[in-house]
Amino acid sequence: MSAAIFIFSGGGGLRLWPSSRENLPKQFLKISNSLSTFQISILRAIKLTAKPDFQNEKIFIITNIKYKFISENQIKEIGINLKNIMFIFEPASKNTLPSAIIACLVAKKYKIENIIIFSCDNYISDENLFIKYIVKLSSFIKTGYLGIFGIKPTSANTGYGYIEIDSNNAIQESIYKVKKFIEKPRQEVANGYFNSGKYFWNSGIFILNVSCFLEECTQLEKYIFEQCCGLFKEIILNDNPTQIILPDSFNNVLCKSIDHGIIEKSSKVITYLCEEIGWIDIGDWNSFYQYHQFNNDKNNNIIELGNTNCHIQNNHSSLLLSTIDLQDINIIIEQDAILVVNKNSSYKVKQLVEKMTKLQITQANIHPNKLNSGSQIMNMLETSKYKISEITIFVGCFFILNSKSFDYCKIISGEGEAIIGKKRFKILEGKDVPKNKNKECKIVNLSKNKNLVLLKMQCKPILIKNEITINQS
Repeated sequence: MSAAIFIFSGGGGLRLWPSSRENLPKQFLKISNSLSTFQISILRAIKLTAKPDFQNEKIFIITNIKYKFISENQIKEIGINLKNIMFIFEPASKNTLPSAIIACLVAKKYKIENIIIFSCDNYISDENLFIKYIVKLSSFIKTGYLGIFGIKPTSANTGYGYIEIDSNNAIQESIYKVKKFIEKPRQEVANGYFNSGKYFWNSGIFILNVSCFLEECTQLEKYIFEQCCGLFKEIILNDNPTQIILPDSFNNVLCKSIDHGIIEKSSKVITYLCEEIGWIDIGDWNSFYQYHQFNNDKNNNIIELGNTNCHIQNNHSSLLLSTIDLQDINIIIEQDAILVVNKNSSYKVKQLVEKMTKLQITQANIHPNKLNSGSQIMNMLETSKYKISEITIFVGCFFILNSKSFDYCKIISGEGEAIIGKKRFKILEGKDVPKNKNKECKIVNLSKNKNLVLLKMQCKPILIKNEITINQS
């Protein structure tokens, strides 16, 4: 039996605005020990590929083509060779069913029997125990089933979907046929589910027998299946590719989730009931609060007095936030936007972003941490007299800095090389970037696994717009 891991990393994360935005979605935000959930998912997958059943050591990542550079850079940051990754780039987001069909078609091409689908939303504290569950369910799935992991509830949470099991129909220990899927319930309904012991949270983590899933697609979602098969014929696969770029015809594929399209309709679905793995679906600010409580994370620049059940996150580098006697409130501060929302209304954040988008408000979708093909630029502070920016140059990249665009520039972390004309200067942490008032400066990140971070100050009124040109070395 062979199995492979597919990581779905294409979501926009609108419910986690203003930290998550279209140009820097939630899966790439650093949340734990300076790691993003994207990086955490990859490291979890690598642990799993060490198991005997996973003969294919390649990890497959399905994401939007616009996230190509940040995906590759975050993989390099954790020391993973890109040769061990196979990207499948989508030109548009079409939800999870088309992605799952493409994943199974790729798996079939490489004679992979089962696939495991991770989304980048999940945090799991006991990964070793969860991997044991995956191996056990994977060995059963090969007989022709579609598996999903159910999580034993720790509360009557209304933010998750639920799975009702047929408790009288255990297939094996902890493995049951699914009786019904339930969308996010009202609080009184969730209370009943929690007390009954027959309902489990829907993790959104799947193990699919490839042949079984494709057969179910022909019966339950034939049109989308045929659309995906048609465009898949346009793809030429060699023996060891590192990327597949789906053709523009993918834009015409219907948008639907794997849950609504197949999982909730199929009679082949089984669930493995997981206990004590510390699972959190980081989908909104309420679940983000749970994550911070679980990890005892502390936030800087916040003074609280008498608050109850509040999540306050201050990502503004120089702003102090003070709060007194607040209850059931989420407050999120970014460099250019602030969100204050009652916890009972956190699900409405997506609606708020959609409204701002219609009003063409820039902050709705554009993060102040500007992402280019080889760098990230964050405006730290701007006054009428000067502007301070933090520039991160990704591994293996360089940028060109116009001499008129800065008055002072210092290396904050990492090491690199500054090239001015024919002269080369090694630049180290704590050192200034050399400057020639008549020539541009090319700064190269020499590290193989660490980003190069600069702090740049520019005096006004001679600000130069679009002064930086990004490239890859």
